[in-house]
Amino acid sequence: MDDGSVSAPSRGIAFLFVVGIVGCGGDRALCQQQFTEAVREAVEAEHRGVVVSRADERGFDYALGDGDSGRIVTDEEYAYYLRNPEAVDDLVARVASLVGDRERLDEVQQDETRLRRSIMPVLKPRSFLAEAEARAGGQPLLYGEHTTGLLVFFVIDQPTSISFMTAGSLRGLGMTRPELSRLALDNLSHRTGEDRFTIEQTAEGPIAVGHTLDGYDAARLISPVLLTTVSELLDATRVVAAIPRRDLILVAAADSGALRDRIAARALTEYRAGPYPISSSLFEIDREGVTPIRP
Repeated sequence: MDDGSVSAPSRGIAFLFVVGIVGCGGDRALCQQQFTEAVREAVEAEHRGVVVSRADERGFDYALGDGDSGRIVTDEEYAYYLRNPEAVDDLVARVASLVGDRERLDEVQQDETRLRRSIMPVLKPRSFLAEAEARAGGQPLLYGEHTTGLLVFFVIDQPTSISFMTAGSLRGLGMTRPELSRLALDNLSHRTGEDRFTIEQTAEGPIAVGHTLDGYDAARLISPVLLTTVSELLDATRVVAAIPRRDLILVAAADSGALRDRIAARALTEYRAGPYPISSSLFEIDREGVTPIRP
């Protein structure tokens, strides 16, 4: 490096050798400020969405497009450069690549976050199990028994497809079954607001009807926030519900026998006539949970 240049220099380093040496003391080696500046220029050239700020001799802050941020410190690489000046290009590239690694890590984390948010529970009758496992090529599906007597399956709800989860997909997420169940119910709760129900006024009293066609109307029977949501709509602390088919849930105050009879009759009709039947039974929901009402 006697002539002040290196073979195949990067744009940033070539510029610094031509015009920047005097500013750091005038010797032939890059000072740390120049080295750090070369790294900064490499980062900005490689990652157009990165914003660099608070640059000093030892490093600089950076911000990614998603709001995440970090700091690059050049101490270790600069010390190595002083001992091996011919490695300058590789060292600059290595430090600059840390931002790219962070971007890729963020992308992976975002993908994992989206995947976790897409995990939902669905309620199915026992008769569904054989059919579902046949569709899955004989792979054992993830499901559990609920106090309602129905089965709770877990699905991954992607924009273009819905797939039932298997034991293999659970291992891929690195989760236990209880963790999966809590996650799915939490995701369901985020979709169980008052906006998911309309109120039908009948002679016997109001009925909260969930018919959003999002595939989880019936599943809302086991949502931890269902009672709170419908209690405000119906002015009741204890309710009865029916889920005759996948895309319908009926809820009413539990203290009215006439309302119970009305929902029971409608549930039987919907169960027999509608698509994706689940149950013709009634369920009672209170602070203790959900229990089936025996005929």
